[in-house]
Amino acid sequence: MIPANEIGSSLPREDHLSLELLGAIAENQSATQRDLSSRLGVALGLTNALLKRLVLKGYIKVARVSPRRVRYLLTPQGIVEKSRLTYSYIQHSIGYYRDVRSRVQGLFDRLALDGVKRIVFVGTGEVAEIGLICLHGTPLELVAVVDDARIGGVFLGHAVRAIGALSETEHDAVVVTAVQRDEALFSRLEEAGVLRERIFELDGSGPGAGLRKGGGGGRVQDG
Repeated sequence: MIPANEIGSSLPREDHLSLELLGAIAENQSATQRDLSSRLGVALGLTNALLKRLVLKGYIKVARVSPRRVRYLLTPQGIVEKSRLTYSYIQHSIGYYRDVRSRVQGLFDRLALDGVKRIVFVGTGEVAEIGLICLHGTPLELVAVVDDARIGGVFLGHAVRAIGALSETEHDAVVVTAVQRDEALFSRLEEAGVLRERIFELDGSGPGAGLRKGGGGGRVQDG
């Protein structure tokens, strides 16, 4: 299963957590609440509340194996619900991928028309992966990938560097590979010496939106 903090907008959080919980119980009926909490990456109290909700809905039952130990079992209704949520997750994921791909491709087309050649990705999540796929067949070149949370790592063949390293990297545009706007991130990019007119979000907005007006002449040159 994909961790709840990596699914973007592919499935409502409660549904995703329920799917994760049902899947974890199906795989290991001896799992404790602490095991399940660790698996979901959420607080123990929230795990307890989710378990109680699934019990009330008839999706799982609790079997006591000792005075201090219980076992969680999927009911027939729980198996059906797990299948339903899995199908829903797949459908949401497909729609999410298509939406992001369309937005990324639209941005890349616009940048290419404006004469941009060298771009930087900010972020290394699933959106950046889609962006790398969309780069194929365009005149754009990915010259750097930055992500302060993964400095020193490797992202699909590209070394991940700190945002501060952008001051040493020649580029024409910086693409923030995040679905939600992050003003604090824009500020960090500017502190690293990135010009506001070079920062773009997936839908073509961001500080740089509207500052390039078609053709190579609109491209900001390195200075």
